[in-house]
Amino acid sequence: MCEEGADSTEHFIIYCSWTQQVLEDLNLSFPLIFQSLDYKQAVIQHYMQIDEQGKMKLVLTYWSLWYVRNQFIHEGSSSSIHKFVAFIQSHYVELEALNNFPRNQLVVHPGVWSPPTANIIKLNFDAHFISAINKFISSTIARNSLGQIIAACAYRHTSVADPFIAEVRACKMAVPFAIDLGFRQIQVEGDSLSIIKKLN
Repeated sequence: MCEEGADSTEHFIIYCSWTQQVLEDLNLSFPLIFQSLDYKQAVIQHYMQIDEQGKMKLVLTYWSLWYVRNQFIHEGSSSSIHKFVAFIQSHYVELEALNNFPRNQLVVHPGVWSPPTANIIKLNFDAHFISAINKFISSTIARNSLGQIIAACAYRHTSVADPFIAEVRACKMAVPFAIDLGFRQIQVEGDSLSIIKKLN
């Protein structure tokens, strides 16, 4: 990361040589015509003139750049440009895969959610498996007896062989999540009957 002007948002977004190199490697460099503009206007104009894929990649890049900048300033850790660009590109591929996920494969499960008894927290877990890249996102929602959401979390997982393993790992994440929050009486609910039987 470039240290000069590290506290200046304008420097970091437009003039930092590290940022410029990242944008160039990702084919997102600012046109010279925008260099005379205020940096906020330059970012807006640049965003408006690129295609939808470029917009997604630019937002992802600046989000990641800001994260790395904060790590550099507050923790002193840094990353090479090559590794950072590879990080952006891999996340972009994942986003593209999610956007292209066929909506007709999503299953709506029938039935109505039923609340737990008093003083018990119900944890509902689920997994969204993406077979094209062998990855999935697990989610857990904790509700009380009034149906109020007490907490929620989501995790991204890699190297998953099939949807069943994805459901197992989603369930596995729900229990320590409850323990970390201090819940002592819980009820775990999911849509995989075989997993629930194994738990019981």
